[in-house]
Amino acid sequence: MNWTLETRDNSNSVLPEAGKNTLFQVRASGPLIVFGKNQKVEDIDILKARKLGFRLARRDGGGSAVIVEPGKFLWFELTYWKENKILENPATELNEMGGIFLEAMEMALPLAKGRMKVNEKRNDAPNSWPQWCFSSIGPGEIALDKKKVLGMALFRNRAGSTYFVGIPLFWDQNIHFELSIPRNNTKSELNEESWVNPYLLPNAQDLTQALLEVLNRPGRQK
Repeated sequence: MNWTLETRDNSNSVLPEAGKNTLFQVRASGPLIVFGKNQKVEDIDILKARKLGFRLARRDGGGSAVIVEPGKFLWFELTYWKENKILENPATELNEMGGIFLEAMEMALPLAKGRMKVNEKRNDAPNSWPQWCFSSIGPGEIALDKKKVLGMALFRNRAGSTYFVGIPLFWDQNIHFELSIPRNNTKSELNEESWVNPYLLPNAQDLTQALLEVLNRPGRQK
């Protein structure tokens, strides 16, 4: 089944057509903090975020929060339909989609070829800032020069899977610190090494087209 491309903004809750594999390119209508499906908000300073102009949103996939600003962050949602699918280990699905994105990202930005890698298992390293998606790396997510460049969350059932994918084009770690309410056991130092290498892509459409090419490659469709 071929994949089709649709574009929407985050305020448009249009559902993908049933049975139609869809790549959504989501455009933020303004600065957002997007929380994971079951994430609590107590670790983030909501009042300060609103004063700085951020609105709050929540995705259907799990994981931690991401800051999404127009022109600084690529946001994709991919809905893959498979009737009565077998629910494999979620890491298996995430790793497969990570491989697809890795191939497309190398096509769109050849200078990064050979410098990116899919993380195939959970990173158990201590995480001082667990409220933020990009402070650690999980299954299917991608590192560029050993620093995270792509975050991913998954929602699935026996009808199919939806992948929520974010890629920073610009990275400001200080705003994450500024909006954090540290836990009692969290380190307070703000000069930690950057979590992220931004994906310095001149034209975001190059990645979108590369994704469609990889997704629709003969033998890829299921």
